[in-house]
Amino acid sequence: MNWDIEHIFLNPPLTGFTILSVFLSPEFRVIVYFVIAVTLATGILYFRKKKYILPDAFRKSIIAAFFISGTLYAIHADIGWARWLAADIEKYRGLSTQEKLRKNDTVIYEFAKKAKQILDEDYQIYTPYDIAEQRLQYYLLPLHRSKQARYIIVIADDYSVYDERTGIFTRGETVIANAQPVLVFDPDLYMLRRP
Repeated sequence: MNWDIEHIFLNPPLTGFTILSVFLSPEFRVIVYFVIAVTLATGILYFRKKKYILPDAFRKSIIAAFFISGTLYAIHADIGWARWLAADIEKYRGLSTQEKLRKNDTVIYEFAKKAKQILDEDYQIYTPYDIAEQRLQYYLLPLHRSKQARYIIVIADDYSVYDERTGIFTRGETVIANAQPVLVFDPDLYMLRRP
């Protein structure tokens, strides 16, 4: 463990895709558990001195311990959120909406831009990544994702296989013969058209 004060309190790393995923370092968790233990012990002694019976003193001490540790975590999380906001402001300052989208999702955004020029009706997406699917759907609006659509979009899906020689697209039990590639952006990112 790195017991550097800056590492524990001033520099919480940001992970994931939302501001709700502020990481608790192992050092910070130890500090929170220590605060809970000290508050609990001190609270029991304080409430016993105030003539509370032991179960009541214990109950009040538990409430105080979790309130104090929760407040400590909230302060720690706010530091992480503030850093996230500052990093986003620095990253996107002065950019137009289109430039922000391009910078945030370069590959998916560029694919969607080209696909939108080709698509003339709804499409079907195969991908294991929910966030990629949701972002692509947003970029392709006003068209919508639907089952059995004429166009098939594949984003890094290990279960989808397209054989260029035979023109057969398979994914599990789904088999589509004579599928034609209309946009191959990457081996893992392409669009086909049903016959």
